[in-house]
Amino acid sequence: MKRDLHETLLRNSVAAVGADRADCSKCRRIPLSGELMHDLEDGRHLCSLCLKSVPASQREASRTERVHVLPRPLAVVRRVAPSAAAA
Repeated sequence: MKRDLHETLLRNSVAAVGADRADCSKCRRIPLSGELMHDLEDGRHLCSLCLKSVPASQREASRTERVHVLPRPLAVVRRVAPSAAAA
């Protein structure tokens, strides 16, 4: 029972991550967080690796976007220096 629950949760989480991310039109690879994805004028959505194989005359990207970890930005919290916290 425990193993079945673990496999089900893992399968659902992987499916949820892959469902909202666009894959590369050429290699079908889902990009990692931090990679750049390029939307070309002809409608293709290419990763940086595949963009290099496109001829220079067709390489003009209409939009370039960095793949994020989460759909919302992470919160940045200011931390107090350790010496100031002890005093």
